[in-house]
Amino acid sequence: MYTLPAMWDPQTKVGVSDSYRIAQYLDKTYPDTPNVLFDGIEVYDQVINGAPNVPELRSLLLFLMHCVLPFMNPVSQEGYKRKMEAMFGKKWEDISPTGEAKVEAWKGIKKGFDTLDAFLRENARPSAED
Repeated sequence: MYTLPAMWDPQTKVGVSDSYRIAQYLDKTYPDTPNVLFDGIEVYDQVINGAPNVPELRSLLLFLMHCVLPFMNPVSQEGYKRKMEAMFGKKWEDISPTGEAKVEAWKGIKKGFDTLDAFLRENARPSAED
Protein backbone atom coordinates (compact mmCIF):
# COMPACT_ATOMS: atom_id res chain seq x y z
CA MET A 1 0.00 0.00 0.00
CA TYR A 2 1.18 3.52 -0.78
CA THR A 3 0.29 6.63 1.13
CA LEU A 4 0.89 10.30 0.58
CA PRO A 5 0.45 13.28 2.83
CA ALA A 6 -2.87 14.90 2.01
CA MET A 7 -5.66 16.58 3.94
CA TRP A 8 -9.14 17.91 3.43
CA ASP A 9 -10.21 20.88 5.54
CA PRO A 10 -13.99 20.70 5.99
CA GLN A 11 -14.05 24.25 7.41
CA THR A 12 -12.71 25.85 4.24
CA LYS A 13 -13.46 23.01 1.81
CA VAL A 14 -9.83 23.02 0.65
CA GLY A 15 -7.68 19.98 -0.11
CA VAL A 16 -3.91 20.14 0.18
CA SER A 17 -1.18 17.59 -0.51
CA ASP A 18 2.55 17.56 0.33
CA SER A 19 3.69 17.82 3.94
CA TYR A 20 5.31 21.22 3.58
CA ARG A 21 2.33 22.74 1.74
CA ILE A 22 -0.03 21.30 4.35
CA ALA A 23 1.98 22.93 7.13
CA GLN A 24 2.04 26.25 5.24
CA TYR A 25 -1.72 26.04 4.72
CA LEU A 26 -2.42 25.32 8.38
CA ASP A 27 -0.23 28.18 9.58
CA LYS A 28 -1.83 30.64 7.15
CA THR A 29 -5.41 29.49 7.61
CA TYR A 30 -5.32 29.12 11.39
CA PRO A 31 -3.00 31.89 12.66
CA ASP A 32 -4.44 31.75 16.20
CA THR A 33 -3.17 28.20 16.76
CA PRO A 34 0.43 27.13 17.44
CA ASN A 35 2.57 27.28 14.30
CA VAL A 36 3.51 24.09 12.54
CA LEU A 37 6.54 25.64 10.84
CA PHE A 38 9.30 27.61 12.51
CA ASP A 39 10.63 30.96 11.34
CA GLY A 40 13.29 30.40 8.70
CA ILE A 41 12.08 26.96 7.54
CA GLU A 42 12.16 28.24 3.95
CA VAL A 43 15.96 28.01 3.93
CA TYR A 44 15.90 24.40 5.09
CA ASP A 45 13.25 23.65 2.47
CA GLN A 46 15.60 25.07 -0.17
CA VAL A 47 18.35 22.71 1.01
CA ILE A 48 16.04 19.70 0.94
CA ASN A 49 14.88 20.59 -2.56
CA GLY A 50 18.35 21.04 -4.00
CA ALA A 51 19.42 24.63 -3.42
CA PRO A 52 22.26 25.13 -3.17
CA ASN A 53 23.22 22.54 -5.74
CA VAL A 54 25.80 20.35 -4.02
CA PRO A 55 26.90 17.64 -6.46
CA GLU A 56 29.53 16.40 -4.00
CA LEU A 57 26.76 14.97 -1.82
CA ARG A 58 25.65 12.61 -4.59
CA SER A 59 28.50 10.34 -3.50
CA LEU A 60 26.56 9.67 -0.30
CA LEU A 61 24.34 7.39 -2.35
CA LEU A 62 27.34 5.13 -2.95
CA PHE A 63 27.58 4.48 0.77
CA LEU A 64 23.91 4.59 1.76
CA MET A 65 22.27 2.59 -1.02
CA HIS A 66 23.09 -0.73 0.65
CA CYS A 67 21.38 0.40 3.87
CA VAL A 68 17.90 0.44 2.35
CA LEU A 69 17.85 -3.19 1.17
CA PRO A 70 16.83 -4.70 4.53
CA PHE A 71 13.69 -2.56 4.44
CA MET A 72 12.56 -3.88 1.03
CA ASN A 73 10.87 -7.08 0.06
CA PRO A 74 12.89 -9.42 -2.22
CA VAL A 75 11.20 -8.28 -5.44
CA SER A 76 11.82 -4.60 -4.62
CA GLN A 77 15.41 -5.39 -3.68
CA GLU A 78 16.10 -6.84 -7.11
CA GLY A 79 14.44 -3.92 -8.88
CA TYR A 80 16.42 -1.44 -6.77
CA LYS A 81 19.68 -3.24 -7.51
CA ARG A 82 18.95 -3.16 -11.26
CA LYS A 83 18.14 0.56 -11.07
CA MET A 84 21.41 1.33 -9.23
CA GLU A 85 23.41 -0.84 -11.64
CA ALA A 86 21.92 1.07 -14.58
CA MET A 87 22.55 4.42 -12.89
CA PHE A 88 26.20 3.72 -12.13
CA GLY A 89 26.99 1.41 -15.07
CA LYS A 90 28.45 -1.22 -12.74
CA LYS A 91 27.43 -4.48 -11.11
CA TRP A 92 25.85 -4.07 -7.66
CA GLU A 93 28.89 -5.58 -5.95
CA ASP A 94 31.22 -3.08 -7.65
CA ILE A 95 29.33 0.17 -7.09
CA SER A 96 30.61 1.10 -3.63
CA PRO A 97 34.08 2.65 -3.86
CA THR A 98 37.06 1.01 -2.22
CA GLY A 99 40.64 2.02 -1.50
CA GLU A 100 41.70 5.47 -2.71
CA ALA A 101 38.38 6.00 -4.53
CA LYS A 102 36.59 5.59 -1.19
CA VAL A 103 38.91 8.13 0.48
CA GLU A 104 38.34 10.63 -2.34
CA ALA A 105 34.56 10.10 -2.25
CA TRP A 106 34.50 10.89 1.49
CA LYS A 107 36.58 14.03 0.87
CA GLY A 108 33.99 15.15 -1.66
CA ILE A 109 31.15 14.42 0.75
CA LYS A 110 32.85 16.49 3.46
CA LYS A 111 33.22 19.35 0.97
CA GLY A 112 29.51 19.06 0.19
CA PHE A 113 28.55 19.21 3.85
CA ASP A 114 30.86 22.20 4.31
CA THR A 115 29.02 23.92 1.43
CA LEU A 116 25.64 23.18 3.05
CA ASP A 117 26.91 24.38 6.43
CA ALA A 118 28.08 27.68 4.94
CA PHE A 119 24.75 28.13 3.13
CA LEU A 120 22.77 27.49 6.31
CA ARG A 121 24.98 29.74 8.44
CA GLU A 122 24.52 32.55 5.94
CA ASN A 123 20.78 32.15 5.40
CA ALA A 124 19.13 30.26 8.22
CA ARG A 125 17.04 31.56 11.13
CA PRO A 126 17.51 30.15 13.72
CA SER A 127 21.18 29.75 13.03
CA ALA A 128 22.64 26.44 11.92
CA GLU A 129 24.36 26.29 15.30
CA ASP A 130 21.03 26.15 17.21
